[in-house]
Amino acid sequence: MEARASILPVTSGANSGSRARRCGRSTLRAGLQACAVALLVVATPCGAQSASVKAAASARVGGEIEVRWSGPNGAGDFVSIDVAGSPDATYGPYAYPSAGNPLKLKVPDQPGQYEVRYHTGGSGYPVLAKTPLSVTEVAASLEAAASVPAGGTIEVKWTGPNDQGDFVSIDPAGAPDRTYGNYGYPAKGNPLALKAPDAAGDYVLRYHLGDSYRVLASRPLRVGAVGATLEFPAQANAGGTLAVRWTGPGRKGDFISIDAADAGEKSYGNYA
Repeated sequence: MEARASILPVTSGANSGSRARRCGRSTLRAGLQACAVALLVVATPCGAQSASVKAAASARVGGEIEVRWSGPNGAGDFVSIDVAGSPDATYGPYAYPSAGNPLKLKVPDQPGQYEVRYHTGGSGYPVLAKTPLSVTEVAASLEAAASVPAGGTIEVKWTGPNDQGDFVSIDPAGAPDRTYGNYGYPAKGNPLALKAPDAAGDYVLRYHLGDSYRVLASRPLRVGAVGATLEFPAQANAGGTLAVRWTGPGRKGDFISIDAADAGEKSYGNYA
């Protein structure tokens, strides 16, 4: 902090002018009255920081943009994608300038008007530079059979951004976006094979974005009940063997067991 002294001359007129001393954002104005001499001393911050950011004017939801920047690169400084007009202390996806130039930033999952901003690491994260960014919506679609047996496998053809973390899932009908069931990543292939729930009922196939789990596309799916039968003698010797005839889906992981009469479904004994 540097101290500066200004001596203002006496004027004889009834009205006086004003003289301003500027340094950074600080301004000192002294009004002069007739037959008066003012000696003004003020401490003012000098060498205000500056920065710049350059990026594309628009980007799609969930994508990635490159940002070229200039600035002090001080401890805690960061560049972020923020909702347009938001307070300096409110910020979205970010990266530190020390990570490189240009920086790569993940675009928010919600379309709308944003700003790419350079924040200093000081209290309140003051913004030194900004540029507007329009985030546009992205589309997705799903194609699959209308129904599948419980525990079966369904193939799903999809279109969508296929960004890191995106997934397609079988969810309870009416569930919030962040509630999901069996899932697979689009990056694994197209069509994508998903395992149906074991409980029959009404479900939805949904394409979720990876960061926010926001749903881009959905279609209804009916999971149908499956049956099974068992035939075996009513009695068996302790430690002996029991021959069982069965019908059922015979899927990988299915098993037949001898369980205690009052056991829950997840409690089982000897099995095959």
